Amino acid sequence: MSATAQRAEGQRPEESWRPGADVAPETWPENGYDWLGPEVLIAIGSSSEAQRASEATLRARIAGEGHAPPSREALRDSLGRLRDAGLVAPDRLRLSPAARALLGGVRPAWWQRRFWYAHLGLR
Repeated sequence: MSATAQRAEGQRPEESWRPGADVAPETWPENGYDWLGPEVLIAIGSSSEAQRASEATLRARIAGEGHAPPSREALRDSLGRLRDAGLVAPDRLRLSPAARALLGGVRPAWWQRRFWYAHLGLR
């Protein structure tokens, strides 16, 4: 079955699955990594129950219904919401290879940080 057909049926395509994607919030590792949708890798550093609950709510809201790769604007908006909610620290932001490709190709890590600093106001 193709990835498009799997998405249409509400299944997660094999190629978009990432470790931790289907793990309940209470089992996320402290200071570990988790996927926001299929494209954006963010660092999670909270250990409080309330913080984890708000992270799960925010992730669900941002991810929405589908699993299609986000546009540049959606990617910036999602990361901006995470930053505004205090859920991601600028020095711990990581992008998946798919997100880097979406943003114009693979770039060195310093370039990624400069891009997000400029577009999201990260310091």
